[in-house]
Amino acid sequence: MKIGRNRLINISSAIKCRNLSFPLVGNLLACLAENKERFRTSRNDSVHVFYCRFNKCLRIGFCILLLTSHFLLLTSITGCGRRGDPVLPTYDEKAVQEDKGTDKEQKKEDTGIVPDQKAPVKVETAVVVPDAPTEVAAVHTGKSIVLVWKEVLKQGVKSYRIYRSSGQGHVLIAETVSPAFTDRDIVKDKKYIYKITAVGQSESLPSEEITVLTEGE
Repeated sequence: MKIGRNRLINISSAIKCRNLSFPLVGNLLACLAENKERFRTSRNDSVHVFYCRFNKCLRIGFCILLLTSHFLLLTSITGCGRRGDPVLPTYDEKAVQEDKGTDKEQKKEDTGIVPDQKAPVKVETAVVVPDAPTEVAAVHTGKSIVLVWKEVLKQGVKSYRIYRSSGQGHVLIAETVSPAFTDRDIVKDKKYIYKITAVGQSESLPSEEITVLTEGE
């Protein structure tokens, strides 16, 4: 059976107010009420101290957890860049140049042509063929045969070739830069046939043949 504090106080007061001759009972009830109040106060103080300590520990743990999460976040940002940004590869200029050189060498081995090397451009130029010499004349002087002809002008002619035949095909016997030639390698009583060509970038067609008969004296 539980007796409340207020009830004990009321009973104690009633005993005192009615001048009951029970001082021992009144003192006992007052002592019980005071002890109960002290017990209740001490219990509340213990709960309050426990709550304060628990709250303090909880706050400390939360702070440690928050600092740990911030440290991990900073570590991840420092190592991999900002969250969500792509990680770009490093650019090594020397390695790129070596790769380009390797590619060029590979292409050269495959095709035989260096990519940067320009192919030679062939410029086709018209070859000027000079005209054949004209107005060829020959004079037998007894010991030699003198040949003259008209000079070929403005066609890049640099020399003239003299061909001679004695009945077995024409053979080149001389080349001169002037429009005249003296043939001293002759014999008496023999027929010689001459023809002349002009030489520039190419050789012209032969002139008309001229025949000379060497007569003995």
